[in-house]
Amino acid sequence: MRTLILAVFVAAVGVTAGGCFLQDQIFGHSDSDFVRARVTFGFEEAALRPCGSDEQWWIVGSDNAINELQERWTNLGLEWYQHGYAEVRGERSEPGEYGHLGLYQREFAVTEVLEVRLLEEGECRWPKTER
Repeated sequence: MRTLILAVFVAAVGVTAGGCFLQDQIFGHSDSDFVRARVTFGFEEAALRPCGSDEQWWIVGSDNAINELQERWTNLGLEWYQHGYAEVRGERSEPGEYGHLGLYQREFAVTEVLEVRLLEEGECRWPKTER
């Protein structure tokens, strides 16, 4: 019986640690979330699509942070609906329906833009096909 209890405990710790590892890869440790994502702007679209996740998030935040993100995206020569790569910090909302027509699973309030660049081939994929 002790062996069974110990085995269940070890399995539970392993699953929890594995889940934390995946969470760390996407969001990191901080008071705010760190996200690596594809970023896209267009008519009624301001989207972050975290690498390795099938969610897409509506971009919100201070005018300064959003303007910096969009300006850096535009300076890459990207046009509406083209994807760029971004690393940002901010606050993600609870799951729900956000943005234009409620098509986004969360809102992400950008507080800091760390990096914006062109996507490299095969970088920042999602589990399902692109929307």
